[in-house]
Amino acid sequence: MSIAVSRDMQWMATGSMTREAGTAIWSLPRRMLLLRISPYYSSTVAFTPDSQALMRAWDTMNAWSVPAGQRIWEFMPVYGGVVDVGVSGSSVTWFVALGPTGQWFATNWGSGVKVGSTIDNSFDLTLAARRPYAAAAFSPDGKTLATSGPALWSLPDGQRIWPAATPAPSNGDNSALDNWVAFSPDGTYILVSDFAPTGPWVTDDKSYTTVSKLYRASDGALVRDFGTSLSRRPAFSPDGSWIVAGRAVFPLLSGPPVYLSPTPGDGVSAFAPDGTIAFGGSDGIVRLFCPQ
Repeated sequence: MSIAVSRDMQWMATGSMTREAGTAIWSLPRRMLLLRISPYYSSTVAFTPDSQALMRAWDTMNAWSVPAGQRIWEFMPVYGGVVDVGVSGSSVTWFVALGPTGQWFATNWGSGVKVGSTIDNSFDLTLAARRPYAAAAFSPDGKTLATSGPALWSLPDGQRIWPAATPAPSNGDNSALDNWVAFSPDGTYILVSDFAPTGPWVTDDKSYTTVSKLYRASDGALVRDFGTSLSRRPAFSPDGSWIVAGRAVFPLLSGPPVYLSPTPGDGVSAFAPDGTIAFGGSDGIVRLFCPQ
């Protein structure tokens, strides 16, 4: 489902929705599995900026020390003595995004996004993204947050910067949305990917479609329309000149892709800080590719 590399290049994490795979933490220099946080499924994994902890999301959010794998933080809102696992259109916490300092996190919440503090586990803002399973990403300077729609919000006041009009509500399939949002490393661009299953079950890259577009962060202007050519959860290279999506690497503004090989057809990818590409395949194998 997801893959992440720590900022210090020491750790890699993979998140799966199967009990056997669970959530795994790997030593990247040694190319070996350290531990599995099992039976925790993970729809999203993300390392804290200091590379000392891994945050994971699915039904709840928690953080685990690296490399010991001890749970050090957990959040699930409780109201009136009842655990609240979702509100109006979203049954589980699917995404978690971390701010550049690690103090703030964002997660999908009903048809919107909530922004909270990792210090006291409290929610401070609710953003009306009006999208089920709304993805979120913090800008590199931490002053804005992008959400599915797309929309850009100022922090910490939560005011919408663009679009000028309130986004129309989305009535997408709430059972299998894997939307995605990413900022370019310099904060100039926002990449938005809208996900939709083509059948009752998402099993491989033939059972869903994604529509991805590149926007200018300053005003929301469309820069490039990738159509359905990008796989799910695309990511920027460290220098911002490439976008990786599954097994394909695209030049940022124009040009055909370069394909990673060998790989199975379906998978999710991430760039490491040194440009190495980590590809997590549907066959359960993680492959590393040289950026050259």
